Amino acid sequence: MFSGSPKGRTRRRCDIDPFSLIESTWWLGIPVAVIMGALLSANPAALPILGTFIGFGSAGALAARGGAVKVAAAFGAGMVVVYTAVGVVASRIDNLTESILRPYSGIGYLTLGILISGFALFLLLTPSSFCAACAMPTRRNLTALGAFLAGIPAGLVNCPACAGVVIGVAASAATFGNTIYSALVMLAFGIGHAGFLVGLVWFVMSGWKVSPRALRISQRLTSFFLLGIAAYFFYLATIQGLRPGFRLV
Repeated sequence: MFSGSPKGRTRRRCDIDPFSLIESTWWLGIPVAVIMGALLSANPAALPILGTFIGFGSAGALAARGGAVKVAAAFGAGMVVVYTAVGVVASRIDNLTESILRPYSGIGYLTLGILISGFALFLLLTPSSFCAACAMPTRRNLTALGAFLAGIPAGLVNCPACAGVVIGVAASAATFGNTIYSALVMLAFGIGHAGFLVGLVWFVMSGWKVSPRALRISQRLTSFFLLGIAAYFFYLATIQGLRPGFRLV
């Protein structure tokens, strides 16, 4: 299935770093990508995206039983879709991943901030409508759809230091010279990254029960928490700038 061979420089046999495994051995590269995604989630640099997951999970938990995992998973699914698409693109055009993720990271942060703040304001101003939406089946659940859409820019710029890791994994997968392999590696990376955070949301919020009064208070606290996260992404957007061009962060 994966008959392609690694391109570029020759690796020494003693070089067994994760990127080398992804470049040279497909049956090890995919599980290695899952592990790398999970480790990235546990990195202190990923605290902004962890906070975002907790915020979405809290909002879902306040509305319906099992809502935390559903809303957080929808957000993570948006990230996974982007990672997979990056894998496909990176295998076809050299250095395109670098040209997309870094130059437009400011725009990505701005978009993410707008989506999260919109979600927070919806929760703050219309809590009863939000609860009704979360109780709907998935096919009619606009809240889950909103979380999914917010996950798309998060897949590109989910933390200040994450883009470099995403670029490295995608570039390593591309050297194998197989589009399917590159897509699977980035899919595995996204599952590891988002899956770890969704699991953390489930662990923190499973069995969480609140009284009606505490529910109203928690809805407001959750919305303010998400607004704080959005403000941080707006701040990052001002640092990165909105014009294309190489960025150090």
